[in-house]
Amino acid sequence: MKVEHLYAPYCAGYRIVQYLQQVYGQSVVPYNVIELQAMKWPIMRPHIREKYYPIIAGGRVPYGGLFFINERYVGTGFRDSVIHEMDRLGVPRIGEPPAHSPHPQLLDQAQAEGTLIIRAVTQDDLSGYGNPSPAYCTELQFGSRGNPETVGLLAGWTGRYGCCMLGAYIDKLAAGFVTFAPREEVWKLGWFETIHEPMVPGEVEEVLVILCLHVYPGARGRGVATALISEVIEYAKDRGFRKILAYVGLRSMKAIGQSAGNSFPYERNGFRKDILISPGKPRSPEDTGSRQYQGLAKMTYELPRRRR
Repeated sequence: MKVEHLYAPYCAGYRIVQYLQQVYGQSVVPYNVIELQAMKWPIMRPHIREKYYPIIAGGRVPYGGLFFINERYVGTGFRDSVIHEMDRLGVPRIGEPPAHSPHPQLLDQAQAEGTLIIRAVTQDDLSGYGNPSPAYCTELQFGSRGNPETVGLLAGWTGRYGCCMLGAYIDKLAAGFVTFAPREEVWKLGWFETIHEPMVPGEVEEVLVILCLHVYPGARGRGVATALISEVIEYAKDRGFRKILAYVGLRSMKAIGQSAGNSFPYERNGFRKDILISPGKPRSPEDTGSRQYQGLAKMTYELPRRRR
């Protein structure tokens, strides 16, 4: 049996890869879209090429990437479709699933009860010698717990741009996080569908894109998202960015939804809202996260030009 994985190194489906290795003893052949784009003539089998070329033409790599079994596409990592297919094929389970990580908390700083602290993620954190990831998410774990490619991607962005992730903490427990990167870096991930603007050749404006904004359920309603976005604005000002973009849901989310959150904390911070998809009806009582139900908006924050 041959399992293959076409992915971007951010939200790469590492949880599924770990699961396949530990539960089924199955290794996975990786295809990293950033590495493929760096090759002049990437060598790919036809079934991989069929999915890859629409991505570089302006499509997107779904969260968790695309999985193939014996050269047949079986779905994305986000819906665990490859695991369902392994069970359908009768592949025996020989091990236990990976253990869940504990809720992350600050290790190196005191905090007054009930206060909110925003901390930048450092290279020490990423390498596993500082604080753990503020994201309760296998894809964004740090050090030996994390996906080496995701950690490497974040470390590269941090080295080039000073920071790409902020964590919020209340009573030393992680309350939320935000990740961000320049638009040219985000575009390489194959994350955006054609509804999102592609890079314009020769474009000189410096644009920062918020990739993920998440607040833990127990910390919601305490201004965490608003504070995180405010800190991103200060970072963008200090680094000379001219614009901040985020693509978000228009409604509050009770479950998993748009990865950059909903529009409310952005509006509180002075972002302009452009509706891309109007909110619709839920497809089921559990449909609290889809963009069809929430609607989709482009949030824009314009920063003044720096005087030369």
